[in-house]
Amino acid sequence: MALILSGSTCVLCGQALDRPYTATSGVPLLSPPRLRGYYDAPLHFDCLATWKDREEFSRGRFVSALYSHWSGYGTLLRATPGWFLACGPPTPDKFPYFAAVQLADWSFSLYSRWREWDTYVGGDFRSRLDGPALDAAEATMAEVRREAPSREALEALFAERSAHPVARQSLVEFGDYLATLWGEAAYRMDWRALEQERQAAERDRAAQALVSEEQQRVRAQAIALSNEIARRLAAKLASGARLTCPRCHQRTHQMRFYEQPPDTRSYFVCKLCGRSFSGAEASEDP
Repeated sequence: MALILSGSTCVLCGQALDRPYTATSGVPLLSPPRLRGYYDAPLHFDCLATWKDREEFSRGRFVSALYSHWSGYGTLLRATPGWFLACGPPTPDKFPYFAAVQLADWSFSLYSRWREWDTYVGGDFRSRLDGPALDAAEATMAEVRREAPSREALEALFAERSAHPVARQSLVEFGDYLATLWGEAAYRMDWRALEQERQAAERDRAAQALVSEEQQRVRAQAIALSNEIARRLAAKLASGARLTCPRCHQRTHQMRFYEQPPDTRSYFVCKLCGRSFSGAEASEDP
């Protein structure tokens, strides 16, 4: 969700958020460059109602959200050309935390906690909506009520859909699925090219993860070696030997050893200069 501060304004009119508004999060799959500056920002509902790009802007978000649920985030319960009903992943008490209806032509979701679905679908969805946005929500929820008029019906839908989960990711497959809703209009996007971009991004993330893992391994080895040296020097110190401080270069027995957990560097503090150093920084004098 867009970060809303006390001085935030509507990205369409530039005025304060002193009347009902919505806000999007992130930039969706279908986002023409000319519209990208309007995502991840607050928009008044009345400004949206008269904005000539509202439908194109909203459909980009609709498609991204639909792909997210279609490909495995939570469960896609029902989908039509104008809206879809989905829920989040199951919680420990078996049912999801939320259910949400996403509209195709308006850039907002009708979101309900799972346990509050009865009151939400019964009329609570109207909260903070007015004007054409409320009209759109009323029309959509009238259709949704035919599919899930109660929490009991919602749970039946969830049981039906989650009984046979399908792992799907390919954007090419998703383009074919979207065509079952939107017909040939779904193929205005080059889904194959988008899939190639997605796979390339996944490869980049995997490569970065490998680099990060290697960096963590090297760091862990360095900490282990430093701590091994520190323990050896601490044993010498305890037996009456002196150590040379790498900070003030004084050879002294006035050192204090602080042993740390295995994933953290143990260290000494020189009482002469008050500075600390690790085993790897110390000098193993004879």
